[in-house]
Amino acid sequence: MNRTVIALLLMCLLPFGLQAQEKNLQRKTDQERQAERETIQAQKVAFITQETGLTTDEAEKFWPLYNEMEKKINDISHLRGRSKKNMYKALAPESVNKSSLNKDLGTYLNTFKDENQVRAEYHIRFLKVLSTEKVARFYLAEEHFSNKLFREYIEQKISERAEEK
Repeated sequence: MNRTVIALLLMCLLPFGLQAQEKNLQRKTDQERQAERETIQAQKVAFITQETGLTTDEAEKFWPLYNEMEKKINDISHLRGRSKKNMYKALAPESVNKSSLNKDLGTYLNTFKDENQVRAEYHIRFLKVLSTEKVARFYLAEEHFSNKLFREYIEQKISERAEEK
């Protein structure tokens, strides 16, 4: 009896395992991910430009500054990610080398300070090319876009899970 129940359960779960393996085989290539990033970036520029009400002249001055800031923040985020990865490795039960943990923790914490410094520096630079009102609108539009992307991602995942069932 028990063997029959286990066999039935395995047969019922087998299609889900195969489907999960199939999804892993359908991972995106680097080119596909890059194209997605470029599409999202274009949508972001259009959304923020519209929400902020940038004129052509303002946009020509603002976007190069913003792109510089984004590059610096991305570099800092990558450093944060590496230090976090190193901390996870050092804290793993099988790890024997915990000597770099203090350094990685310091690096991790400093990335937040560094990111804030970059944002403060560029805030001043933004105010040189945009009015205070437009800078405020920019910050709100950037957050609004980020929230919109997150909601779309969640909705996509929910719809994918519904299709799996």
